[in-house]
Amino acid sequence: MKKSLKYAAIIVAGVVAILVLLPILFPEKVTENLKKVLNNSLNTQINFEKMSVSFFRHFPQLTVSLNDFSATGSAPFSADTLISGKELGFGVNLLSLFSDNIKISAIYLTDARIKIERDSLGNGNFMVMKESADSTSSDKASATSDKASAASDKSSAAADMERIILKNCSIPWTDSPSGAQSSIEGIDFNWRASSMADI
Repeated sequence: MKKSLKYAAIIVAGVVAILVLLPILFPEKVTENLKKVLNNSLNTQINFEKMSVSFFRHFPQLTVSLNDFSATGSAPFSADTLISGKELGFGVNLLSLFSDNIKISAIYLTDARIKIERDSLGNGNFMVMKESADSTSSDKASATSDKASAASDKSSAAADMERIILKNCSIPWTDSPSGAQSSIEGIDFNWRASSMADI
C-alpha cells in the first residue's frame, strides 16, 4: 500500500514538474510560432505590455497570454483600435509543441472591449483575416480544385479551434449607413466546437 502511494506521489510530482517546465523549456518556440500563425492569418497590428506562457492560467491548456493588449481594425480603420483588454490568450495544442507548427485550439478574452464599426460606404473595421492564396488565384482551369482545397483548409482550421471564451467583455457597435449604434456590456460567453455539432 505504501509503495503504491509512493509511486502515485512520484507520478503526480512528475506530471506537475512537466507542466511547470514545458513553458520554460519551449518559450521561444511557442512565442515565435504563435507570431507566425498570427502574421499569416491576420492583417492587423497587435500591441501588448507583456507576454506570458503558463499551464495554470487556463488549465489544462498551455496558454500564451498577451497582457494589456490592443489590436487595430482593418482599412480604412487601420489607425483605430478594434479590440483591447486585459488578456488575449491562445490555448496551444500540447502535442503540436513537438511538431514544426503549433496549433491554436482555444482563444480567451478577458476584460476586453471589442469596438465594431461600419463607415458610410459599408466598410467594416473587423475584416482583419487575410485572404488565402487559393482565394486570390486567377487560374480558371484549377478554380474548382482551389475551392475544394480552400474549403478543406477552412474545415481543418475550424476543427483545431475547440473553444472561444469571453469573460466580462463589452461590444459597442456603430453602423453609419443606418445611423444605428448600441453597446452590450458584461458579456460572458463560452463556445465549444462540440456545441456546433448539432446545428
